[in-house]
Amino acid sequence: MEHLQGSPWLLAHRAMLKPNQPQKFALLGQDYVLWQDPQGTIAALPNACPHMGAMLSEGWCVTQPEGSSAIACPFHALEFDRQGRTILPGSSKQTKALLPPLELVIQGDLIWTYGGYEPKVPIPELMNAIAAEYEFIGVTGERSMPTDILSLLLNMHDYNHQNGTHRELF
Repeated sequence: MEHLQGSPWLLAHRAMLKPNQPQKFALLGQDYVLWQDPQGTIAALPNACPHMGAMLSEGWCVTQPEGSSAIACPFHALEFDRQGRTILPGSSKQTKALLPPLELVIQGDLIWTYGGYEPKVPIPELMNAIAAEYEFIGVTGERSMPTDILSLLLNMHDYNHQNGTHRELF
């Protein structure tokens, strides 16, 4: 899928994440795991464990001594911190990052990313105004689909609606 490099992508609303419960999402053909620790810090890593390719979103979160959470691989329980480094059991030694973290931009309750590209388009203030005015009540699906930029804009980054659902509002 082609996209405008440097444009922001709305990933989720903070209410969609429960502490220490990993969520899978796709961005531009790449799967990621997104999670929030008990302190409210949100992180995203590629969804494939570098050891055997297990989906980290099928794993679990492990609370670390300082209160942050690491994601554990469902195959062999390897733990990865927010920076994608393997956590060595019983050691405070840091390892080299094996998984490059996805850079996130948190604005209020909205979680955005530029997908690893240099930001060229600002995050639309309208979305923050909407999020501040209205209460988030849930999500109806967890699916990504390729679309053209006009349909994406018409649906205001809401890929859980069919094109035209809110047509009368525009």
